[in-house]
Amino acid sequence: MIDLSCPNCGRAGSIPREKVNTRLVCKKCHIVFHMNTAGRTLLGEPHVEPLKAEKRSHEGPHIPSLDQLGSLKDSLPVVSSKQLMIGLAALVVGGGIFLFVSRPGVTLADRTKELAQRFAQDDLAYLKEVATSDTADDAVRWFDRVHPVLMKNREQWKTKDADVQVMVAGEDARNRTGEAHAYLYPAKASTHSAKVQGQLVEVDPTNQPAAPPVDLHLFWIRDGSGKWRLDGRMTYQSVTTPN
Repeated sequence: MIDLSCPNCGRAGSIPREKVNTRLVCKKCHIVFHMNTAGRTLLGEPHVEPLKAEKRSHEGPHIPSLDQLGSLKDSLPVVSSKQLMIGLAALVVGGGIFLFVSRPGVTLADRTKELAQRFAQDDLAYLKEVATSDTADDAVRWFDRVHPVLMKNREQWKTKDADVQVMVAGEDARNRTGEAHAYLYPAKASTHSAKVQGQLVEVDPTNQPAAPPVDLHLFWIRDGSGKWRLDGRMTYQSVTTPN
């Protein structure tokens, strides 16, 4: 409790500390007074600091004057046209990289079909390109082993062109491996040109004995970038190991 006396009649009394700077009424003369934080008793209502933020909220949104806008403009950093162009270029490049990274990768079936089409075009360079670096030599051995089968079938097909059908045997997401078959058939056409006794004649393929498709049994490994690479070693072993 804090001892005090009425500033008007001098009547003594006491108040709790939480009553400091609050409205008090003398029980003797009924005058309104208060005690400030310095411990002095003063006549009248206690002085309360107006709430500026609350007052402004009732006044509506504050609209800056032209002078205030001018000072704000002066405080903003100056951006040159060169810096603006560099920023735009960085934004374009960043967006391009994001689109490239986020686009869906080539599926195992698509990769297998592409390799089979290149194989049918006798493209050994592509085969070495898609094989893993440590199995590229095995991929070449596989090509040397399987390509003669294609050459022999071409003689019966009477055409060099081939159609491709793909069957994915399986994908192991945990081990990042895949297995697929690509089957090469003679390209569909009504007739094929064949050389008979030095002359080119039209041959109806429906009258020719059907040759079995060339089966390319391929094994794949997904690299760190998510691209399917040919496992030349496993692929070569598939044609050298007895069933």
